[in-house]
Amino acid sequence: MGQVQQRIEQLTEEQKAILAEENKLVGGGPVDDVVIISGELFFEGTGRDLYQGHGVGLSQFGAYGAAQKGWTAEQILNFYYTQTRVEERSGTISVQGYGVMDLNDYVAGLGEVPDKACGNQEQVTQNPQKYVIDNPNTVWDCWPEEAIKAQVIAARSYAASYSGTICTTASCQVYKGGNAKRWAADETLNKVIISSGSTHTNQIIRALYSSDNSQGYGTANNDTVWSNFEGVGTPYSYLRHVNDNHIAAKFSYTNWKWKTNSYSLSDLNGFLTWAANNYTTGGSNNFLKGVKNGVGELQSITFVRDGSNRVKQVRLTGSNGTKVMSGWLYKAVWNSWVANVKPKGTTDYIYSLTWFLKTG
Repeated sequence: MGQVQQRIEQLTEEQKAILAEENKLVGGGPVDDVVIISGELFFEGTGRDLYQGHGVGLSQFGAYGAAQKGWTAEQILNFYYTQTRVEERSGTISVQGYGVMDLNDYVAGLGEVPDKACGNQEQVTQNPQKYVIDNPNTVWDCWPEEAIKAQVIAARSYAASYSGTICTTASCQVYKGGNAKRWAADETLNKVIISSGSTHTNQIIRALYSSDNSQGYGTANNDTVWSNFEGVGTPYSYLRHVNDNHIAAKFSYTNWKWKTNSYSLSDLNGFLTWAANNYTTGGSNNFLKGVKNGVGELQSITFVRDGSNRVKQVRLTGSNGTKVMSGWLYKAVWNSWVANVKPKGTTDYIYSLTWFLKTG
């Protein structure tokens, strides 16, 4: 399964440098006093990538909401990981700083979500290692048990598919050690997610997940989030968009709304020129020069979206023709432009991949 990791994640090595630079910029709040001029163009969107995560695969808050509605762990996993099934397979994992261990011992020390399930007084009395009375003032004391079990199976699958020694931070998945989730490890003993689709059939999947995967329209396709500069990636049959609006718990950034100031086509031409002459992060400059030269004077912008309405590709048409770039690259370069140039005097960032171009 190391090939799955390589083909999904190696493609993002250039992205890592670009997104790391972008994340340093966009931690503040949105601009409140944007100016929209009649006839000019502006970007408007929902969601916030920096805090929601990549948006691919299992949504942790989606699992939380589904479990509250009575879904089982396997129903949750089969929903979020398309064309899959759950099976029992044993194995080991090498963990940084801990050595080689059984996968069940590994997930017993998993972080990621609360350790204990929310229970009633009788459950807490009978099994205090598993249950706690819910504190209504926080979501982090306990979760529905089926949501925790879904997370454990996904994490076991992710670990089983990992090539080499897995780290213990969010760069891989959070491992804190100990046995706080032993109850969930035992109740899901050896269970992993297996692909039934066209990608890696009958193999344990690369069970990616993040916090709140909806920006109003559900989860993303993996090849929208991870792609080359042109927005071309390798689609995985088990990491396809699903609309979880009917089950997911709403996190604070799910429908977080933002907009930019308005810009003329001349302004947007200036953006492309700046990108070609100034943006060098992640080895993208030659590509950006090619975009500007291939477009010439910009005349129109259109988008290719996945089912979640995230922008997979931006199509730029001008006097010389049409060029395509990925949505994630356009967003990152735009945010660098407004941070460095402040063409409207403010840092009016694009905060998510779910945006729409509108006319004032």
